[in-house]
Amino acid sequence: IETDSKNRTVTLPTVGKANLSHPGQTAAPVPFSITLKECNATDAIKANLLFSGATTKGQPYLANKTGNGKATNVGIQIVKADGTGTPIKVDGSQANSEKAPDTGKEQNGTVIQPRFDYFAHYYATGAATAGTVEAAATFEVKYD
Repeated sequence: IETDSKNRTVTLPTVGKANLSHPGQTAAPVPFSITLKECNATDAIKANLLFSGATTKGQPYLANKTGNGKATNVGIQIVKADGTGTPIKVDGSQANSEKAPDTGKEQNGTVIQPRFDYFAHYYATGAATAGTVEAAATFEVKYD
C-alpha cells in the first residue's frame, strides 16, 4: 500500500443541514484513492478491498460519532468513483468487487501500482441536525 494511502483523512466541506433534510440525501462528495504498490499483474487483477467501520450491519454508510456537538441523522458514505455512485459496503460483510485499474506504471509488463478510486460524502438518515460529523473506516486488501 502506498504511504499516502495509509492512515489517510478525507475532509469533507461544511454544508448546511438543509442539504441533508431527507433520508438518502447526499452532499459534498470528495474524491480519494487507495493505491497499492509493487503488485505483479496476477495479484493486481485479484486485489479488492474490504471496508469496516461503525455502522448498522447492511447499511450503506458509516455512522457519525455520538456526543456533545455531533450532528444527528447523518453519516458518511463511500461510493465508487466509476460514475455509477454504487455504495461500498462498510460493515465488513463483503469485499468490494471493483478491480483496481492499471495506473499506467509498468515494469516489463507488470502492473506495479493499481489504484482504487472513491468518493466520500455526507449521507442523511433523516433530517440532519447541526453539528460535526466524524466517522472512521479501515480497509483490508483481499486477493480473490
